[in-house]
Amino acid sequence: MTFIFKPAAREGVGLFIGVAGPSGSGKTFSALRLAKGIAGATGRIAAIDTEARRMSHYDKQFKFDVADMAPPFRPERFADAAKDAEKAGYSVLVIDSFSLEWAGEGGVLDWHDEIKGNDEKKNMSAWIKPKMAHKAMIASFMQRRIPIVFCMRAEDKVGVGAGGKPVSLGWTPIGDPRFMYELTAFLTLSNETPGLVSYKLPHKVQEQHRHLFPEMQQITETAGEQLRAWAAGADLLDGSRGGGASGGWPSFANLREFATWSAETFLPTATPDTARAWEAQFRSYLGKLINGAPQAQKTGADLMATYAQIIAPPEIDDGFGGAPADQPPAQAAA
Repeated sequence: MTFIFKPAAREGVGLFIGVAGPSGSGKTFSALRLAKGIAGATGRIAAIDTEARRMSHYDKQFKFDVADMAPPFRPERFADAAKDAEKAGYSVLVIDSFSLEWAGEGGVLDWHDEIKGNDEKKNMSAWIKPKMAHKAMIASFMQRRIPIVFCMRAEDKVGVGAGGKPVSLGWTPIGDPRFMYELTAFLTLSNETPGLVSYKLPHKVQEQHRHLFPEMQQITETAGEQLRAWAAGADLLDGSRGGGASGGWPSFANLREFATWSAETFLPTATPDTARAWEAQFRSYLGKLINGAPQAQKTGADLMATYAQIIAPPEIDDGFGGAPADQPPAQAAA
């Protein structure tokens, strides 16, 4: 067999995001916000609920289709769910809680104990089937092109300190500790302030994605929008550092410079995906330059109208009459 090499191009890459946190940290709500951004205005969200329909508590805030999963939480069932969601044409899948695949009833740990029984001599051999199934599930995920958001529980692990006293080892996601390294990004929400990303807790975030998840801020739809565009080949607009397509996104001294560049250089040749990357950054960073000035509002509205023509036919809220699209809600959800 002859291998043929060609220039690398990032397009249609897998997008797998992990969101972990203790009970009440807002992980389900944050995962749905992320999924909403990934799905976009016309996409559809699928969800697997392993927790007795708890995801449906958010049916008023988000539009999604849900399937319940009851025990046993065997690895192959999660792989099959991802296959089915992709086959059905959904834009993104949320699995909540993915931790049960590892530590739930019929999950990897439970399966091992079932095989081992009371025979300690079987302890090692009892891992063979569960771990093979777990690895096969991960391999199946890696073949999927549907983005997947994995919600995982986290617990405060306790060890033994000086004098035999219990000591906290820190919040740790419940699941295969190696799984996070298979993901595009993995975040753990603060146990102290619900809904906020903490880089003091376990995480995996590439430098190019870090500005999408500012520390001690909520995960937003904007992050999902930009990740979707990035996975499709667009370069991210990072307002803090610049950088991006065609030798780098320009930096702008004021709104006029940005508006001129957008209207005359960027938007006329933008694809829907690169336009979405522009729109997400416009709302979250460049839009702050507007500061309520009437002329600036008109300029911003004109730019959004051009943007709407590129990605038509979604309904666009230009964000100038009220709160920005990425503004977090008044309360963080459990």
